[in-house]
Amino acid sequence: MLYALSAGLAFAWFVAIAWEAGLALVELSVVEQRYRAVLEVEAGCPVIEVAERYGVSRQTLHAWMRRYREGGLSGLADRSHRPASCPHQTAAEVEALVCELRRAHPRWGPARLAHELQRQGVAPVPSQATLSRILARNSLIAPGGRRRPRASYQRWERDEPMQLWQPHTRGRDPGHPARAPRRGPASGSRR
Repeated sequence: MLYALSAGLAFAWFVAIAWEAGLALVELSVVEQRYRAVLEVEAGCPVIEVAERYGVSRQTLHAWMRRYREGGLSGLADRSHRPASCPHQTAAEVEALVCELRRAHPRWGPARLAHELQRQGVAPVPSQATLSRILARNSLIAPGGRRRPRASYQRWERDEPMQLWQPHTRGRDPGHPARAPRRGPASGSRR
Protein backbone atom coordinates (compact mmCIF):
# COMPACT_ATOMS: atom_id res chain seq x y z
CA MET A 1 0.00 0.00 0.00
CA LEU A 2 1.59 3.29 -1.10
CA TYR A 3 0.25 6.74 -0.37
CA ALA A 4 1.25 9.82 -2.33
CA LEU A 5 0.41 12.98 -0.41
CA SER A 6 -0.04 16.51 -1.60
CA ALA A 7 2.78 18.85 -0.57
CA GLY A 8 2.31 21.43 2.15
CA LEU A 9 0.92 20.47 5.53
CA ALA A 10 -0.86 23.75 6.13
CA PHE A 11 -4.35 22.39 5.49
CA ALA A 12 -6.39 20.41 7.97
CA TRP A 13 -7.15 17.65 5.50
CA PHE A 14 -5.12 16.03 2.75
CA VAL A 15 -6.03 13.86 -0.12
CA ALA A 16 -4.03 10.70 -0.40
CA ILE A 17 -4.10 8.44 -3.42
CA ALA A 18 -4.33 4.78 -2.50
CA TRP A 19 -3.22 2.16 -4.98
CA GLU A 20 -5.65 -0.42 -3.86
CA ALA A 21 -8.66 -1.74 -5.68
CA GLY A 22 -9.49 0.75 -8.43
CA LEU A 23 -7.39 3.81 -7.53
CA ALA A 24 -9.72 5.49 -5.02
CA LEU A 25 -9.22 8.85 -3.36
CA VAL A 26 -9.05 8.63 0.42
CA GLU A 27 -9.16 11.63 2.76
CA LEU A 28 -6.77 11.39 5.69
CA SER A 29 -6.63 13.78 8.59
CA VAL A 30 -3.32 15.34 9.56
CA VAL A 31 -3.06 13.04 12.60
CA GLU A 32 -3.65 9.95 10.44
CA GLN A 33 -0.98 11.03 7.97
CA ARG A 34 1.54 11.64 10.72
CA TYR A 35 0.64 8.33 12.34
CA ARG A 36 1.18 6.43 9.08
CA ALA A 37 4.52 8.17 8.57
CA VAL A 38 5.64 7.17 12.08
CA LEU A 39 4.49 3.59 11.49
CA GLU A 40 6.44 3.40 8.24
CA VAL A 41 9.64 4.54 9.97
CA GLU A 42 9.09 2.12 12.85
CA ALA A 43 8.54 -0.66 10.28
CA GLY A 44 12.05 -0.06 8.98
CA CYS A 45 11.68 2.38 6.06
CA PRO A 46 14.48 4.97 5.86
CA VAL A 47 13.54 8.33 7.36
CA ILE A 48 14.66 10.20 4.24
CA GLU A 49 12.34 8.22 1.95
CA VAL A 50 9.34 8.56 4.27
CA ALA A 51 9.97 12.29 4.74
CA GLU A 52 10.21 12.80 0.99
CA ARG A 53 7.04 10.81 0.37
CA TYR A 54 5.07 12.87 2.92
CA GLY A 55 6.56 16.20 1.83
CA VAL A 56 8.24 17.09 5.13
CA SER A 57 11.81 17.40 6.39
CA ARG A 58 13.67 14.68 8.30
CA GLN A 59 13.64 16.88 11.40
CA THR A 60 9.85 17.17 11.26
CA LEU A 61 9.49 13.41 10.95
CA HIS A 62 11.81 12.88 13.93
CA ALA A 63 9.71 15.42 15.90
CA TRP A 64 6.55 13.44 15.05
CA MET A 65 8.21 10.23 16.23
CA ARG A 66 9.28 11.84 19.50
CA ARG A 67 5.81 13.31 20.07
CA TYR A 68 4.22 9.91 19.33
CA ARG A 69 6.49 8.19 21.86
CA GLU A 70 5.70 10.84 24.51
CA GLY A 71 1.97 11.31 23.96
CA GLY A 72 0.68 8.53 21.74
CA LEU A 73 -1.78 9.34 18.98
CA SER A 74 -2.91 12.57 20.68
CA GLY A 75 0.70 13.79 20.58
CA LEU A 76 0.48 13.96 16.78
CA ALA A 77 -2.35 16.51 16.79
CA ASP A 78 -1.67 20.11 15.78
CA ARG A 79 -0.43 22.25 18.62
CA SER A 80 -0.94 25.92 19.29
CA HIS A 81 1.97 28.18 18.37
CA ARG A 82 1.00 30.67 21.05
CA PRO A 83 3.76 31.26 23.61
CA ALA A 84 3.21 29.77 27.06
CA SER A 85 3.73 33.14 28.74
CA CYS A 86 4.32 36.79 27.93
CA PRO A 87 6.75 38.22 30.52
CA HIS A 88 6.20 41.87 29.58
CA GLN A 89 2.39 41.66 29.78
CA THR A 90 0.73 43.95 32.31
CA ALA A 91 -0.27 42.03 35.43
CA ALA A 92 -3.98 41.32 35.84
CA GLU A 93 -3.96 43.03 39.26
CA VAL A 94 -2.55 46.24 37.76
CA GLU A 95 -5.10 46.16 34.94
CA ALA A 96 -7.92 45.68 37.46
CA LEU A 97 -6.59 48.59 39.54
CA VAL A 98 -6.46 50.83 36.45
CA CYS A 99 -10.08 49.97 35.60
CA GLU A 100 -11.16 50.53 39.19
CA LEU A 101 -9.46 53.95 39.33
CA ARG A 102 -10.98 54.98 36.01
CA ARG A 103 -14.48 53.95 37.09
CA ALA A 104 -14.08 55.90 40.34
CA HIS A 105 -12.70 58.95 38.47
CA PRO A 106 -14.10 59.00 34.91
CA ARG A 107 -12.26 62.21 33.97
CA TRP A 108 -8.80 60.80 34.67
CA GLY A 109 -6.80 60.00 31.59
CA PRO A 110 -3.71 57.82 31.13
CA ALA A 111 -1.30 60.50 32.43
CA ARG A 112 -3.19 61.00 35.69
CA LEU A 113 -3.70 57.24 36.10
CA ALA A 114 0.07 56.71 35.72
CA HIS A 115 0.67 59.35 38.40
CA GLU A 116 -1.85 57.73 40.77
CA LEU A 117 -0.39 54.26 40.20
CA GLN A 118 3.05 55.61 41.07
CA ARG A 119 1.65 57.25 44.24
CA GLN A 120 0.10 53.91 45.24
CA GLY A 121 3.46 52.16 44.86
CA VAL A 122 2.80 50.11 41.74
CA ALA A 123 6.10 49.10 40.17
CA PRO A 124 6.75 49.17 37.30
CA VAL A 125 4.19 51.78 36.30
CA PRO A 126 2.78 51.01 32.83
CA SER A 127 3.38 53.61 30.15
CA GLN A 128 0.63 56.03 29.14
CA ALA A 129 0.19 54.17 25.84
CA THR A 130 -0.29 50.89 27.74
CA LEU A 131 -2.79 52.53 30.07
CA SER A 132 -4.66 53.90 27.07
CA ARG A 133 -4.82 50.41 25.51
CA ILE A 134 -6.06 48.96 28.82
CA LEU A 135 -8.83 51.57 29.00
CA ALA A 136 -9.83 50.99 25.37
CA ARG A 137 -9.78 47.20 25.79
CA ASN A 138 -12.15 47.48 28.76
CA SER A 139 -14.42 49.97 26.94
CA LEU A 140 -13.65 52.76 29.40
CA ILE A 141 -12.62 55.18 26.64
CA ALA A 142 -13.29 55.38 22.93
CA PRO A 143 -10.10 54.55 21.04
CA GLY A 144 -8.50 57.56 19.38
CA GLY A 145 -8.66 58.11 15.66
CA ARG A 146 -5.89 56.93 13.42
CA ARG A 147 -3.83 59.13 11.15
CA ARG A 148 -5.51 59.64 7.84
CA PRO A 149 -4.12 57.57 4.95
CA ARG A 150 -1.59 59.03 2.57
CA ALA A 151 -3.97 58.50 -0.33
CA SER A 152 -6.21 61.24 1.11
CA TYR A 153 -3.44 63.88 1.04
CA GLN A 154 -3.89 66.64 -1.55
CA ARG A 155 -0.75 66.88 -3.61
CA TRP A 156 0.71 70.20 -4.72
CA GLU A 157 1.38 68.75 -8.16
CA ARG A 158 -0.78 69.69 -11.11
CA ASP A 159 -1.33 68.04 -14.48
CA GLU A 160 -0.18 71.01 -16.56
CA PRO A 161 2.54 73.60 -15.98
CA MET A 162 1.45 76.97 -14.62
CA GLN A 163 -1.77 75.56 -13.12
CA LEU A 164 -0.67 76.27 -9.56
CA TRP A 165 0.19 79.82 -8.60
CA GLN A 166 1.50 80.70 -5.18
CA PRO A 167 2.26 84.26 -4.07
CA HIS A 168 5.60 84.93 -2.45
CA THR A 169 6.33 88.13 -0.54
CA ARG A 170 9.74 89.63 -0.11
CA GLY A 171 10.79 92.11 2.49
CA ARG A 172 8.65 93.53 5.25
CA ASP A 173 5.03 92.41 5.28
CA PRO A 174 3.04 94.82 7.45
CA GLY A 175 0.18 92.30 7.77
CA HIS A 176 2.35 89.57 9.33
CA PRO A 177 2.71 89.91 13.12
CA ALA A 178 6.36 88.82 13.16
CA ARG A 179 7.27 91.33 10.46
CA ALA A 180 5.13 94.25 11.63
CA PRO A 181 6.91 97.56 12.25
CA ARG A 182 8.24 97.95 15.76
CA ARG A 183 6.43 100.07 18.25
CA GLY A 184 8.09 101.93 21.04
CA PRO A 185 11.29 103.96 21.19
CA ALA A 186 13.24 104.57 18.03
CA SER A 187 15.71 101.88 17.14
CA GLY A 188 18.72 104.16 17.59
CA SER A 189 17.92 105.41 21.08
CA ARG A 190 19.20 103.76 24.22
CA ARG A 191 18.07 103.99 27.77
